[in-house]
Amino acid sequence: MELTIAHLINLIVVSVFVGTEFAIGFLVHPVLSKLSQPVHISSVQVIGRRIGKVMPFWIPLIIISSLPIIYLTWESQPLTFWFTIAGVICIVLMLAISLLGNVPLNKQVIEWDPQSPPDNWLTLRKRWDNLHQIRIILDMIALIAFLVGAIF
Repeated sequence: MELTIAHLINLIVVSVFVGTEFAIGFLVHPVLSKLSQPVHISSVQVIGRRIGKVMPFWIPLIIISSLPIIYLTWESQPLTFWFTIAGVICIVLMLAISLLGNVPLNKQVIEWDPQSPPDNWLTLRKRWDNLHQIRIILDMIALIAFLVGAIF
């Protein structure tokens, strides 16, 4: 029963996160790219500020929610244990990409004047989008690993 509850909590936390990341990458940013430069940049600034307040808590929550599963399965259920470890590794890799790539870019964008961004702003946005695509892949692999771990 404890393990079932731990899996449920973990899967809810991870699923909400992956859904958010997917929506940003495949829905929000493609729509924003169709808007005028000032509106696009202003919108990204608002989203960046909001996400910058939520994600520092949400991502560690994913890792924390996996700890009971790891603890409860490390001796008795090796498949669940290793799939959970794989999910955590993907989240940690995604976090590293975020901290080294996306977050510094977000901090730059938040400081821009939407009316006169740097000349290379589209290149920087493309870099952010490319990094985010890698993050989405890692997020989805993590979700699949957590799901497979829950099934076994």
